[in-house]
Amino acid sequence: MDWETWGLPLIILSVGLSAGIFLATRTIDADAEQRPEEDHSARKTALLEQIRELDADGDKMDPAEYAARREVLISAAAAAQRALEEPVAAVKAPVRPVAVARSGGWIVATLLFFVLLGVLINQYAAPRMGGSMTGNGGGDIMAEIAMVRETRLASAQDAIREAPEDIEALNILTYDALLYRDLDSAMEYSGRARQLAPNDPGVLINLAILQMSVSMVTEAMAALDVVLAAEPTSGRALLWKGFMLANTDQKEAAIAALEKATALVDWPEEKVFSENLLRELTAPPPMVRVTGSVMMAAEEAPPAGTLYVYARRSETGGGPPVAAFRHQGGLPITFSLTDADMVMGGAWPEEVWVQARIDADGDPMTRGDTLAQSPVLGPLSTGAEELVLTLTTEDLVPAEAVPEAPPPSAGPRISGSLLLDGPVPSGVVFIIVRRAGVSGGPPVAAMRIEATSFPLDYAVTDADMMLGGPWPEAVTVTARLDLDGNAMTRTAGDLESLTVGPLSSGAAEVTLRLGDVSVPQE
Repeated sequence: MDWETWGLPLIILSVGLSAGIFLATRTIDADAEQRPEEDHSARKTALLEQIRELDADGDKMDPAEYAARREVLISAAAAAQRALEEPVAAVKAPVRPVAVARSGGWIVATLLFFVLLGVLINQYAAPRMGGSMTGNGGGDIMAEIAMVRETRLASAQDAIREAPEDIEALNILTYDALLYRDLDSAMEYSGRARQLAPNDPGVLINLAILQMSVSMVTEAMAALDVVLAAEPTSGRALLWKGFMLANTDQKEAAIAALEKATALVDWPEEKVFSENLLRELTAPPPMVRVTGSVMMAAEEAPPAGTLYVYARRSETGGGPPVAAFRHQGGLPITFSLTDADMVMGGAWPEEVWVQARIDADGDPMTRGDTLAQSPVLGPLSTGAEELVLTLTTEDLVPAEAVPEAPPPSAGPRISGSLLLDGPVPSGVVFIIVRRAGVSGGPPVAAMRIEATSFPLDYAVTDADMMLGGPWPEAVTVTARLDLDGNAMTRTAGDLESLTVGPLSSGAAEVTLRLGDVSVPQE
């Protein structure tokens, strides 16, 4: 998170939340003061409800703002959880300090684990490259997971009805609830199980995961160590310890734990989760394509705004850039453009042209608000380094001279809903709009949406057009959930919708159901 941007809002949110908790605490009557455990439980419940409400609106918010608010709420929930843990006998195990997770590689994609465990499970619930533990496509894995889950839940629920104190059934229901975002049920089942058998290995593992979900990392690691001391071949404990080690930059130890876990875990979700974590940990870093520095011209002060460094396929630009780098802060800076910075995926071109500019409103889609820009450098091949992009405020094109896209008031060109039956696999959804009757070449417009939950709404606007120009009279639209996130490749396990159209501009309520078409591997 960019502290310069979100530090003040986060502080304000923290102060506001603290003040709210303080005022609420001051209004509790004397009887409530004699029941601190009930007070902490009520506070935790209220905070979890606020988290759920925030999650419901998360896709409508700026990701950084969403993360900032979640951090505030989750910190308060963690405090309430710690207060509830205090009366319970502490786990008897040596506790070692655990470093705070640092940014880098795959950890960026899973940093919100401590905010929402279920999102991470969904993210890793399918092979990235079309592989399969059964030898079939990713769709078969999803079907297998859904079928196995339905069977085990029914069995555990039947067992609980017959014997409410069945520890194994309570552990199954707790663990499943944790994996599938039902935090309330997880805490209820976990509480019942802990009262019956606080030292049961399954109870301790579930407690550790619950503690991780509210940032109690040290306590969670200690609980897992207790389990592994008694059962060194506990695949589930190894899996979650491997995950925690990876998130605290102990890569080699994480790989060793996950390699053991993959061969020992029982649930299909666990096996695929472990395999994909290993794949991420052992994958080579993204290839660095271009490096350099950005500075202001002599005697010019950098204007306040957001810096973008773009790599494009041609000197004159047009369409989405190949890759983009964003920075908010002072100058000079160094930058690198890697495969991870690519906007639409695909192969890196043989030659690119690079330019830097400072944007006034921080929205790269708006035009005419450039405050400073550098000359375009190129053509550049992969490996170009020590580039110097010098920004200047001179010779900028006046805003009124920049041809604007059609006004936003025209509204979405195509809008509707995306549907997906079953668990959400890891990947990216691409919505592709083409001219009616055309099946190849560059699309008219394209959208890229992270696959997190379904159903979800989409709206294609002129800002999503690939090459500009007028919107065609008739278009078709297709959606594809791409497991490897590369729009230029297709792998077994990708999920595609039927092509809908022809459609006129302004078509609404266009429903696309992923999985209606089998995507062959290229």
